[in-house]
Amino acid sequence: MCSGELAGPLPEDSGGSVVRLVSRYQFYLALENSQHTDYITEKLWNAVRAGAVPVVLGPSRQNYERFLPPEAFIHVDDFPTVRGLARAVRRTRGRADSVQDLTRWFHS
Repeated sequence: MCSGELAGPLPEDSGGSVVRLVSRYQFYLALENSQHTDYITEKLWNAVRAGAVPVVLGPSRQNYERFLPPEAFIHVDDFPTVRGLARAVRRTRGRADSVQDLTRWFHS
């Protein structure tokens, strides 16, 4: 979700704001282009600011935990398969308290 030649502009009803657009969703795939230490971009922070649970792929879980509480995101590497990741997201999605637990730290 970006603005540019390939992706096109943000939808009119997003007000031109990625954060406003992401705020419509419970989860946001914050998949980085590179997996290097400390390479964490606005993708993560847009999700956090929008109140969506970031599902991250990039540096290690330990690296993300330098910036966020361990319960504040879902790391792709925590699951041996995409199916396992999908099941975890579906389980979390079905439980409002789980989503609130993942985002509570930011709102306190």
